Amino acid sequence: MNWEMILSGVTAATAILGIWLTWVQIRKSNKQALFEKRIKYIIIVSGLIKLYKNNREGILKDIDDKKSPDFSNDSKFRELTNNTYLSTVSNVIQHPKDDSIRKNFLTALEDMEKLSWKIKLSFRCKASILTGDFVYQYQKTLREMYGYQIVLNKIDECNKKEDRKLEEWQEKTGETEHIKKLWNQYGELENAYNKLVKNKSMEKLNKQTKI
Repeated sequence: MNWEMILSGVTAATAILGIWLTWVQIRKSNKQALFEKRIKYIIIVSGLIKLYKNNREGILKDIDDKKSPDFSNDSKFRELTNNTYLSTVSNVIQHPKDDSIRKNFLTALEDMEKLSWKIKLSFRCKASILTGDFVYQYQKTLREMYGYQIVLNKIDECNKKEDRKLEEWQEKTGETEHIKKLWNQYGELENAYNKLVKNKSMEKLNKQTKI
């Protein structure tokens, strides 16, 4: 064996070693990036679950009363947005027609919908599907509450101009149909929450993140 063959072998081995070390480094970086993303998602979802858990009784207490308007809609909305993740959109319920505030709110809902998919794609288990579904139903609920508040405000405005029976304004503004949609959406959110809790989804996501 001459020195040229030895040198060629060493050069090839060095190149292979360099490629392997690069692959290891990339894999390590990807794992770290995935770990950080998972932590971020878990923190956000934990906050949403805590908000809903603490306020669900008050939100659901009138769910069977589809004849009376829910004039507590604005306070319920504030309860469901009372954390740092959603604090920037809580004021939309007081100013539903303000374009800048409304745009910020709609952007936040789009981000939540994206978060739902990110969770499903970042974890490999049924728990990620249930958790993502909960986030998706949460943003749909906020959207329905926002739309319903516009109807309530319209009833209030009309009543100030012309005093009529509440039932007449409900019919004229389509309030009865809107509140049915809202109650149905509350049911969807509650169902998603119950599935998530029953499956112990957050515990499973936490365990997978640690691994």
